[in-house]
Amino acid sequence: MENVTASEPTELDSILLIDDDEDQLYTFKALLERTRLRVFVARSVSDARTLLQEKKIRLVVCDVNLPRTNGREFIKEVRLAKEGLPIISFSADSEYPADELLSCGASAFCDKSRSRELLRTVERYLSE
Repeated sequence: MENVTASEPTELDSILLIDDDEDQLYTFKALLERTRLRVFVARSVSDARTLLQEKKIRLVVCDVNLPRTNGREFIKEVRLAKEGLPIISFSADSEYPADELLSCGASAFCDKSRSRELLRTVERYLSE
């Protein structure tokens, strides 16, 4: 079994980050890991489904514009399967109708260009 020291993230700190843009995916992963979070990444909804089944995830951060299954549909799917799991949706489109995502089951919406807002939102939901 893997030894976990106090400074390493634990399963209780695990989040799932979904974005089809590889550059942004790894930029946000690095940003979130600096706050001592364990971040699992998925570039597709299919990969995200697998990780949600295999890992203990406390929070999902999901891009809205995903290929094949869009973010709205995935949020609805996750909300049905894991009712209490916080889901933060985010988009590079600052004009995206956040209320539409919230009505689909997202817990919050963040603009990708505001990384500090994303970090505060993640921390807020993990502290609950």
